[in-house]
Amino acid sequence: MEKINLKELELRFRADLAQKRVLYLGNNLEFSDVIYVSKAITWMNAQDTDASITLRINSNGGSIPVGLDIYDIIRESKAPVVGIVMSRANSMASIVLQGCVRRIALPHATIFLHRVNTDVHMEESVFAGDTLDFRAHKKRMGKVIRDGEKYQTILEKIYSKRSGQDIKKIRSLVAGNGTHLSAQKALRLNLVDEIKNQ
Repeated sequence: MEKINLKELELRFRADLAQKRVLYLGNNLEFSDVIYVSKAITWMNAQDTDASITLRINSNGGSIPVGLDIYDIIRESKAPVVGIVMSRANSMASIVLQGCVRRIALPHATIFLHRVNTDVHMEESVFAGDTLDFRAHKKRMGKVIRDGEKYQTILEKIYSKRSGQDIKKIRSLVAGNGTHLSAQKALRLNLVDEIKNQ
């Protein structure tokens, strides 16, 4: 019996979709997805800048820099990129969706918005009696919090600009544990443009 090479299967899957001008983002967004989206969109734009590109999203999100890189690549595409939320666009995947010229959700899809996570935990035992380590860690904590606040402002502006909601409304959606939005609620808030097959 022939062994299935999952990496080879994934590459074949992505290549077949690219021929149809379709991209797929699933699981957690990683740096390899930035490379994949960048190469695919560059290739598709070289083929035709008028025909649309479909980005199918079924992702829990991922790192902020990765999500913002993909968002920028999509926005820079000359060919229009249409995003379709198949099941979920959580966290940074919801930001990627906002980069698309048209944002579509399937009827039972969900979108999750939340604040940037700046939780920094400190092991007391590690720093017991070591003032230098404590100060270094405190400095790192400060940087993480400052970076988190900077990113939070960027993300709030993206949601606000695309949805037309004011920053205060966006902050209420991301406050606390965040907000899970049904496709219908996302449409009412203008975070998607259409619900497909409703």
